Amino acid sequence: MNIAIVGATSAIATAFARLRASRGDAFCLVARDQQKVDEVAKDLVARGASSARTLVRDFSLPFSTTQLLAEIEATSWATDIILVAHGVLPNQDACERNPDLLSSVIVTNFSSVSAISLAMAQAMAPRGSGTVIVIGSVAGDRPRPSNYIYGSTKAALDAFCVGLRERVRDRQVRVILVKPGMVRSPMTEHLQDGVLFASPEKIASAIERAIGSAADTVYAPWYWRLIMLIVRLLPSQFVRRM
Repeated sequence: MNIAIVGATSAIATAFARLRASRGDAFCLVARDQQKVDEVAKDLVARGASSARTLVRDFSLPFSTTQLLAEIEATSWATDIILVAHGVLPNQDACERNPDLLSSVIVTNFSSVSAISLAMAQAMAPRGSGTVIVIGSVAGDRPRPSNYIYGSTKAALDAFCVGLRERVRDRQVRVILVKPGMVRSPMTEHLQDGVLFASPEKIASAIERAIGSAADTVYAPWYWRLIMLIVRLLPSQFVRRM
């Protein structure tokens, strides 16, 4: 299969790519750091990938979705699966002090993710096949005062995926939204670890299972579905303290 991964140097994306490399899949890896993404590409080929080419983009800056899609699907490449995995966990206090920083977070976490997902789904639709996988977050189920900026970008992404899924369902294109809980990664290294934290490999395995199932929305690990059901039902006075 041909697999495109946007945000390819993220912990979850790298873990997923390693799962697929042993199958001999071909990869197009998109990330903002050339050295890091080249290292990922070499690692995947060593693990059995048939090929791994790289593209560099910083999604906090203006970019052309049309040009990116053309580069991903260059040289007769037809993407079977795209994993859109880039994003940032912002400093909320800094965002509240600086509206420009807030705008950058929205562009990175929502605008660029939705534009890439839409463009790829539209490219897949005439072919009558393809899978778009988007990394969201359980934080989008009910944004809390302590992380409402991050949570709101993920809530918007959730709504977008619901709509896009229905627009392309009849064309045999799948849109899978993956909602991890807390994951051990460079993004969360400033947070205190705990029993609810999961490894990137565990999330990658959940993504792989979702591809082989009929799932539209995947909580990873599975117990976050129950946790967030409870959180959504909590009275507001309890959520204010979270």
